[in-house]
Amino acid sequence: MPQPQNTLAPQPSNRLLDFLVQNAPPKIFPTAGRVFLESMQGKRDPITEADFSPDELNQLRQLIKATENKGNVQYSDYVNERNRRLREEFLPTVHLPPSILAITNPLGNLAGTLGRFTYVRDADGNLRAIDDYDFNRSNTTSTSYNPLAILRRYAGEKMPPGTGRSVNINLGK
Repeated sequence: MPQPQNTLAPQPSNRLLDFLVQNAPPKIFPTAGRVFLESMQGKRDPITEADFSPDELNQLRQLIKATENKGNVQYSDYVNERNRRLREEFLPTVHLPPSILAITNPLGNLAGTLGRFTYVRDADGNLRAIDDYDFNRSNTTSTSYNPLAILRRYAGEKMPPGTGRSVNINLGK
């Protein structure tokens, strides 16, 4: 008797989600939500320092500094920064990544917008965060009905690798 194949179950229709995303006003959302909505609505110009608040840019510099010049930021670096902030600032854990409430603060907005990225010093000595804002198709099964999994699956369909926006954030010297 043939073994059943481990295939993904049919996903819920994205038509309603697509309608909501396409009609949501990006400007009323924090950075991570705004960039996500603008991108899903078709914006393809580069993501730059102009897309972030001064507090987010300062947090980005701190995050990069904490990586000790390794040239990239990984998800574990956000966790390390979160733990440092928990020790030093006594923030409630729900306000730091990976909580959805994390988009209420600079570190959460960076994690939600940039995720993993590389950084370099350009010829003029400016520190630049560089990446592509796109999404790998999600392999999560239909049992992943939490809001973040649904949005990730949707984003992977709308903006797979190679179709997104470039990230080039100039953090200065």
